[in-house]
Amino acid sequence: VFLVALATLISVGYGIEVLREWISWWGLVGGLALPPLRPSFVGLTLGSPNLIATYLVLIGPLAAVLARRLFGLMPAAGLTVAMLGAVFVSGSRGGWLAAAVALTVCAVLAGRMRAVGGWSRFARPAGGRRWQIVAGLAMVSFVIAVVGLRFAAARLDLADDVRSTFWRAAWDLFVAHPLTGGGPGVWPQLRFEFGSTETFAVAVAHAHDFYLNTLAEVGLVGSLGLGVLVWVVFRRLV
Repeated sequence: VFLVALATLISVGYGIEVLREWISWWGLVGGLALPPLRPSFVGLTLGSPNLIATYLVLIGPLAAVLARRLFGLMPAAGLTVAMLGAVFVSGSRGGWLAAAVALTVCAVLAGRMRAVGGWSRFARPAGGRRWQIVAGLAMVSFVIAVVGLRFAAARLDLADDVRSTFWRAAWDLFVAHPLTGGGPGVWPQLRFEFGSTETFAVAVAHAHDFYLNTLAEVGLVGSLGLGVLVWVVFRRLV
C-alpha cells in the first residue's frame, strides 16, 4: 500500500505542480499554446524533474502490479497512465529511454505469459476481435507517438547541447588518470582543465553521464567496483 501510495503521490503531485506552471505560462503568452516540458525545472521537493522520472521508472512497474492486486484493473491502469505522463513531462531523456526499455521488457514478458497460457483470454479473442484489438492499439500508439515527438522535439535536439563539452572533459580527465581517476567529486573543478570548451561557465556537479563521470573521478578501480555491482544486480534480476 505504501509503494502504491508513493507512486500515486509523486505522479499526481508532479502533474498538479506542472499544470500550475503551465497555467502561469499560458497567462504570460496570452492564450493556449503548446507548453514546455519541465516548466521552471519543478520537481516537487526533490530539486530536479530528472529525479521524478528516476523514482517512477524504478518503482512504477511494481507499483502498477500491486495496484492491480489491491484495487483492480482500472485503478492500476490509471496509475500507469499517470506515471508515464509524469515521466514524459519531466523531460528527462534518460527517463524516456529507461521507460521505453521497461515497456519493451514488459511486452516481451507479456508475450511469454501468453505463450504459457497465463493470459489465454487476451491472447485468443474470438473471431476478428483480435485484429480489432491490434488495430486499436496501433492507432492509439501512432497518435501518442506523433503528439509526443512533436511535444518533445526541443528536448531531442542535441545539436547545441552543452553536455558534449561535459562529456569531453570527463573523458580527458579519465585519460589523464586512467587507474584511479581525478578523485571523487573533483570533476566540477577539474573540467575546465580537461577539454571543456564552454563559452560560459555552467555550475554543474556532475558530467551528466553516470558512466563517464565514474571513469573520470574514480578511474578503472572504481569502475570495476561498479561493474561488480551491476553484475550482481543483473544476476539477481535474472
